[in-house]
Amino acid sequence: MDAQAPNAVTLDQVINAVLLADPRLRAGFEAINQAVGEALQASLTPNPTLGISQTLLPLTRPFTEDKQGGPPQLDIGLSYPIDWFLFVMQ
Repeated sequence: MDAQAPNAVTLDQVINAVLLADPRLRAGFEAINQAVGEALQASLTPNPTLGISQTLLPLTRPFTEDKQGGPPQLDIGLSYPIDWFLFVMQ
């Protein structure tokens, strides 16, 4: 009897093997993992965004009313969303 003891399978191991073998149940487990990941991501602060644009590039031709130009204008904007801070459930 002692020779068969290492090959014995417990009831918990059988239940776990059956649950992991069913594709529908594994998909359900992954949905739980996905929900946990989304909850974790929702608790993190968002990243700031940086926007850079340049307009009125200097041209090599004379400026007219139809074809305007001028000194270059550089626009830099930094934004940080605060809606995560306003709507956090505590």
